[in-house]
Amino acid sequence: QQPQAVPTSAPTYTFDQLAVAATQLMDAGRMADLQQLLSSFGVQALMELPETQFGAFATKLRELGAKI
Repeated sequence: QQPQAVPTSAPTYTFDQLAVAATQLMDAGRMADLQQLLSSFGVQALMELPETQFGAFATKLRELGAKI
């Protein structure tokens, strides 16, 4: 019986996945929340977000109710 492999890295996300999730929030009238989230990451727009922050940003998007 082999032990199950435990993933050692967080899931990775693409810019497109983040953009779709962000659009869901905008469509739900949550633009202010999205702008506040971007500001908390020190950027004005999703395009400015460094790839190293994609995972953390995706987590926060989920917390706001986006499906990602």
